[in-house]
Amino acid sequence: MKNTLFSSENKDLGLFFTLDVDTELSKILRKALELYRRYPRIERLITRDLDVYGIEKKKERLLDAAWV
Repeated sequence: MKNTLFSSENKDLGLFFTLDVDTELSKILRKALELYRRYPRIERLITRDLDVYGIEKKKERLLDAAWV
């Protein structure tokens, strides 16, 4: 069996599928992983965005709780 994005040989995503598939989704995921490896700053930017979003949602929850 060919080593695919979803095969057990690929440690990046774990074992999702063991089928040798070549779909549009697998191409997109392969390209995303390639970019992620090439530009490690992406992880920091994603983490920062998630932190900002989480803080905003927490502020909303606290404001909602004040009205209860």
